[in-house]
Amino acid sequence: MRFKITFLLLVLNVALFATLFYMDKRADAQRRFAQASTLVLPPGSLEQAESLELDGAGAPLHWRVEKRGSDWQMVRPLEWPVNSYAVRNILDQLRFLRMEARFRVEDIEKSGMTLADYGLDNPSVTLKIGGGKSAMLLRIGAPTKIGSKLYVLSPDGRSVFVTSREILRALLVSLDDLRDSRIFTIPTYMATSLSLQRADGARVRLVKYGIGWAFESPIRTDADDNAVESLLADMTALKVAGFVAPDPAGQGLLSPRLRVSVEADDRRQSLLVGGEAGAGLVYAKLENSPEVFTLDSSIVKRFQQAQEALRQRRFARLGKQALTGIRISAEGRFVQLQKLETGEWQVLRQEGADGVQTWKADPGIIKALVDGIDALYAIRFASDAPSEADMDAFGLKNPSCGIVLSTAKTSLELSFGARDEKLGGIYVKKADAPFVYEVPADIAALLNPTPLFFRSRALYSLPPAARLAGFSLIRVADGATVASAAATEGKTIDEAIAATGGEKAKALAVLAAFARGGRAQDFVSAAIGPAMKTGDGREIPWAWRLEAKVEFPGGTQETATSVLATLFTERLGGTTQFGGSPELELTFALPQEVIDALAALTFDRGVPAEVVLPPAPAASETSNAAQPEKQPEPGR
Repeated sequence: MRFKITFLLLVLNVALFATLFYMDKRADAQRRFAQASTLVLPPGSLEQAESLELDGAGAPLHWRVEKRGSDWQMVRPLEWPVNSYAVRNILDQLRFLRMEARFRVEDIEKSGMTLADYGLDNPSVTLKIGGGKSAMLLRIGAPTKIGSKLYVLSPDGRSVFVTSREILRALLVSLDDLRDSRIFTIPTYMATSLSLQRADGARVRLVKYGIGWAFESPIRTDADDNAVESLLADMTALKVAGFVAPDPAGQGLLSPRLRVSVEADDRRQSLLVGGEAGAGLVYAKLENSPEVFTLDSSIVKRFQQAQEALRQRRFARLGKQALTGIRISAEGRFVQLQKLETGEWQVLRQEGADGVQTWKADPGIIKALVDGIDALYAIRFASDAPSEADMDAFGLKNPSCGIVLSTAKTSLELSFGARDEKLGGIYVKKADAPFVYEVPADIAALLNPTPLFFRSRALYSLPPAARLAGFSLIRVADGATVASAAATEGKTIDEAIAATGGEKAKALAVLAAFARGGRAQDFVSAAIGPAMKTGDGREIPWAWRLEAKVEFPGGTQETATSVLATLFTERLGGTTQFGGSPELELTFALPQEVIDALAALTFDRGVPAEVVLPPAPAASETSNAAQPEKQPEPGR
């Protein structure tokens, strides 16, 4: 029994919900019908409209617009693109124009009144929608005496409607509001090509490939994507200064000095630029349009400079992360740099019968080189088709320096020539292109063909388990120890140094740090001799020897001990002092903090005057004499 009652209640609920749903749908249909029945124009009547034409004594501007494809075009009073927002507003007002009251014309006439009483015998404003047999005429008459409404005669002429005045506000637009103020209406993102042609026939054409731009003429080369997009954006924002009476011959438009064309997949727009119009303006017109107007002349200069202004100035664009190898050659010498899988770089060098040896490259110098190459840009395009004489003048017939950049997939070879005395840059040419560029001269300091130049400045790097047990600074002449520090059972070497106190403790701490992980300020030679030899043949003897005692704990209780020796010259000036490592076979310049620490421990007089040493002659890195090397400079 209980189941039957439950089932009966369920059936009643379903029936109730079905009834409510039906009533709601019926009410909604009635509501839509009521709304549709109050529309002045039949639903869907505007969808196929191909033109709108406004006339009448009450219209300050008589205009006509026609639909061309998906866009609207003004054909009266000007032949010009229309403001899509203004047309959309008019169509929306017409589409939703509703009657607030309705009078049948025959009922009006029966009451003794005529259309003239509503201002509809000779309407002040008429709007013709479409043409031919499907054309509709909307006639707008006088305003109502109460409520600020309008009388409108229905398209079939049988009824008079009372409507809102909003439709009149939408129709009575000014010419400036109705026309599109832009000259180029193709959006920047839709542009696929840009062409500029002068009166003498010279032409520049750029084409978009994927997401990038490239020159197609007069030469085939990369374009600067940002510069092209910027110019297109400025062209899209270009406005008409004013329309003038056409006089093509007098305005220089029969043979325009410049023709600028933008293309998209579905359309093309061309601007013809004529003569000067005064006040910073020029005459111009759109191709296939009779209207002549003026525009700001400042953009004309940008058009004329497009070939150089839009060209890609960064021509060594392999990507910093993609580089796997760099080879620099100059004056018969070369250096090969190689990137490891870890991301670090190493220097490859040929050591006679020992074959190829490697050094760890200095991260800072490599970064400066890679950044400098990646940022390399043309300050001037010297020549796009250099002759033999040009190549000789540019110093590229026999380049002073060359560099090969390698990635896993490709390589780029650059040749560096002479300096330009006017701009101070260096001429550069890619091996696979005829173009000659001029680049900033500061890249020259990085193009050093000496392997030692790129070697890591780190001299010593003790293992984590190693311990600096002590060190002594010894005068070479008599073997006397002038300063020392050592760890004891109760103190580490750092604690022993700190206990010394004063300026001496600071100097000893610098030498301890140098013994653990010393760095060179710069390298002089990959060899060390019994004395430091200068460029003029003089020899500067080694004056001091730093002996560092390093302990390496073993797997047992035994500890291996090693002594690292570093030689120093006397201080040759406030910032000049040299060192040498017999173990590493290196001669190098000392960093300033080490120079000052040695001075504090060895000198009891003031800092000596700076000694200017003549440059050393070019010499092999493996020479037994340590000589300062003169680095070649491209373009000199």
